[in-house]
Amino acid sequence: MPKLEPSTSFLIRLIGTGVCWLLGILPILAGLGLLDTKKPVEPLAIPFVLLFGLVFIALGTAFVFLPVRQLVRNRGARNWKEVVKLAARLLINRIDARAAAAAVGVGILAMACIANIAGATIPFLGEQKTLAAAVDIEFITIHAFPFLVVAIWFLTHTTGAARGITALVTLILVAGYGTLAWAFGGGLLGIGWLIYLLVPNLLVFVRTEKSTESITLATTRWALKFALFVIVAAIVGGGGSSAESTIAVGALYFTLLAFLELVRMVEVPLDLARAVAKAT
Repeated sequence: MPKLEPSTSFLIRLIGTGVCWLLGILPILAGLGLLDTKKPVEPLAIPFVLLFGLVFIALGTAFVFLPVRQLVRNRGARNWKEVVKLAARLLINRIDARAAAAAVGVGILAMACIANIAGATIPFLGEQKTLAAAVDIEFITIHAFPFLVVAIWFLTHTTGAARGITALVTLILVAGYGTLAWAFGGGLLGIGWLIYLLVPNLLVFVRTEKSTESITLATTRWALKFALFVIVAAIVGGGGSSAESTIAVGALYFTLLAFLELVRMVEVPLDLARAVAKAT
C-alpha cells in the first residue's frame, strides 16, 4: 500500500476530527437542553449523553493533537496563554482584502437580520420576507454546492461526448435549483439571492491553480457551512418555520460566517497540512 504524503495524511486526520467533533457537539447540546428536540433528554440519561459527546470530541482532538502541538511548539508557544496569543496573531494575519470583501458581503446580511430582530430596517433588506428568503436560499446553495463541484470537475477533466453529457447534467442541476430558489424567494428575488450566495462559493476554484487543492477548498467550505447551519438552526431555530425563527437563524449564522470568511477559515486545513508537511 503506497505511503501517503504528510499533507494528505493530515487532511484525512482533519476530516476525522471534523466528523467526530460534529458527532460530539450535537449530543452535548442536546444534553444541555440547547437543541430543540421532539423529546427532551431524560434527566438520568444526561450524564451519559454528555459523556458520549465528550468522548467523540476527545477522539477527534486526538487525531490532530500531536502534529498541531509540534507546530505550536515550533512557534515558541509553551503554555495555554502563549497558545491563545499565537492563535489570535495568526488569525489576524490571515485577514486580507479578499477576505474582508467576502466578510462584508455576508456581514450585510447579518446586520440586516439583527436590525430586523431589533425592529429596525435596512433599505432593500428590511422586510421579513426578503431576509427569510435569503436564509432559506442559503441552505439551498449549501445543498447544491457538492453537486456543482462534481459537475465543474467533470467539465474541466473530460472531453467530447462526456463533456457534453456533463454540461447537460449541469444545466439540469442549475435549472432545478433555480426553480427552488424561485419558489422560496417568490420569483426574481430568489434567483438574485441564489446568485449572490452561490458566486462566492464558486470563486474557490480561481484561488489556486491545482485542481486537487480546489476540490479540497470546496469540500472544506461545504462541510464548514453545512455543520454551522445545522448547529445554528438546531439551537436558534426552535423547530419553527416562521419568518421570525428563520431570521433568528440567519442573524447568528451569517454573523459567524462573516468571521470565518474574514480569517479565511476554509483555507486553514490546507495551510496546516502544508505546515505539517514542512515540519516532517
